[in-house]
Amino acid sequence: MIGKALNDRLGRGVTYLNGESTYTGEDKKVVFTVITRLEEAKVKSIVDDKDESAFVAIGNIHDIKGGR
Repeated sequence: MIGKALNDRLGRGVTYLNGESTYTGEDKKVVFTVITRLEEAKVKSIVDDKDESAFVAIGNIHDIKGGR
């Protein structure tokens, strides 16, 4: 599981969201986490190890409130 691997290997919290593919109509699990730019390569490697066909989108976050 990608979320567990991110949590175990990076110590990052993960949120699962329910999604649906408009292309196939299939239910999907969306994995959401916040990382630093220095962790980006590691996240991509972890995801690729767990699911080579996973779709990954990375964006900039300007502000975060809450968490630890």
